[in-house]
Parts: sequence; C-alpha cells; structure tokens
Amino acid sequence: MGYNTELFHKVAKIFKKDPFVGFGSARTEDEIIFEFQNGPILEYGKNGTQIDSLGKVWLELLRELNKKYPCRENSITITKIEEALMWQQKRTEDRERRGVEGKDEL
Repeated sequence: MGYNTELFHKVAKIFKKDPFVGFGSARTEDEIIFEFQNGPILEYGKNGTQIDSLGKVWLELLRELNKKYPCRENSITITKIEEALMWQQKRTEDRERRGVEGKDEL
C-alpha cells in the first residue's frame, strides 16, 4: 500500500512551490512520476525535475512520516537531506558567481 492520500496531497503542494518539481505528474492518488532535466537549462530550457527538487520531496515525505512515527533514524536522515540540499545550494551559488550556472561547463 502506498502513502496515504493526506500525505500525498501535502507532498503535492511542493509542486506549486518549486517550479522544477512541477515536471512530475500524479497518475494515481499515491504515485508521482518525475521526468529529470535533460541538458543544461540555458541550452535546453526547463524540461524536467532537478535532483535537489527531488530531495525536497523526499525531505517533506520524511518530515510528515516522522511526525506520525518519530524515530532517531528518521531525524538523522532528515538532517542529512537538509545538509545535502544546503551543499547543492552552495554549488549553485558558486556556479552563478562564476557565470556557468545552466551551462554545460565546469
């Protein structure tokens, strides 16, 4: 059995907050299909979900589950996902500063 409908709808709200998550589609009440970004955005436009956007969905799912079934392992995982998202944001900021964000360049 999949996640309950209430949890699904809470996660679906992320679609409205993050434009890159919007490249997923809900096919049933407990299923979301994501299409990943194909190529640099400046060259190909927004055509899929970014990896950090998927991390935001995972984070929201775990936060909601941890409210209902709290445990140390969930809390640690939440912290690590938050840390991973922070490092991805720092990477993006660095790429923007160097003028290579959205391009197929290092």
